[in-house]
Amino acid sequence: MQSPRLSGKADPGTRRAHREGRGPMSGHCVIIGAGHGAAQLCASLRQERWEGPVTLIGAEPHLPYHRPPLSKTQLDPDGDTTLQLIRPEEFYASHQIDTKLGVRVSAIDRERKTVKTYRDWETDRKSTRLNSSH
Repeated sequence: MQSPRLSGKADPGTRRAHREGRGPMSGHCVIIGAGHGAAQLCASLRQERWEGPVTLIGAEPHLPYHRPPLSKTQLDPDGDTTLQLIRPEEFYASHQIDTKLGVRVSAIDRERKTVKTYRDWETDRKSTRLNSSH
């Protein structure tokens, strides 16, 4: 099975053309990490006219959610354990953002421009954004 392809940074000419309104950015963008920054990056990509596929990979089985400071009410076994999602599930679907939840990235090979996951998920892509939720 072949590992996914990465290209690293976007070409400066592509970024300049996008800023000047001469064309949308495209390619397949994969976001590794499903924290608050990842949720915002998904929204920003679509807001800035990223037309290519976007995939969000997260080790946790949940979409990005607010992570409030620990409190006694959260430690209460009878307390509310509902996660407050940063963006509703419908947001990702309506903006054509594919989510791979419960999937851990096991390696990033920058030289070969590949990403490997523990579940052997793969795709070809033009750009990758590393995002840490810790």
